[in-house]
Amino acid sequence: MKNWLLFLILLIGNLAFAQIDDSPNCEIKIYLLRDNSTTYTDKVMERFFVTKADLEDTAFIDDSEILSYIIKRDTSDIEGITAIKERHWLIVSPEIVERVTDLSIPLCCGRKFALLVDGSIAYTGYFWNYYSSFSSDWITATASGSTIYIDRKLPDYGFDPIETDPRHNSLLLNCLENK
Repeated sequence: MKNWLLFLILLIGNLAFAQIDDSPNCEIKIYLLRDNSTTYTDKVMERFFVTKADLEDTAFIDDSEILSYIIKRDTSDIEGITAIKERHWLIVSPEIVERVTDLSIPLCCGRKFALLVDGSIAYTGYFWNYYSSFSSDWITATASGSTIYIDRKLPDYGFDPIETDPRHNSLLLNCLENK
């Protein structure tokens, strides 16, 4: 009888002090596109739109492989003009950076990708060769060490308003806030 009573007290105590995590747990994944026919012409790489049907079947970088997503905002004032540069980094294992490097991205062109949050496309971009000096008018991601740097464009001097930054996506920002 004592064992039964002890069991009941422990069960009730456990239920009373159990914490229920009802905060949304979002997933961030990066997918490559099925068709990557990209050539560099006189105009620089531009914005592009995709649907889920355009994506590879499996994620190129899964949520579990992303150790952290960091956003840092720097501001500077140059002769009365304020420049705001927002930098985004994915901290991953060196094996993930090697996976990006293994894409053998040419110096001229990028490899298209889409970043998804909970299955919805937050933004698109190009994986870019880390050593390339070519420019791009759209999001570029370069990989080195254990970091994937995601820039708004190359070069990015930060003079455009932050509202025009496609990485500043409410779906992504809400997800990161709740992680």
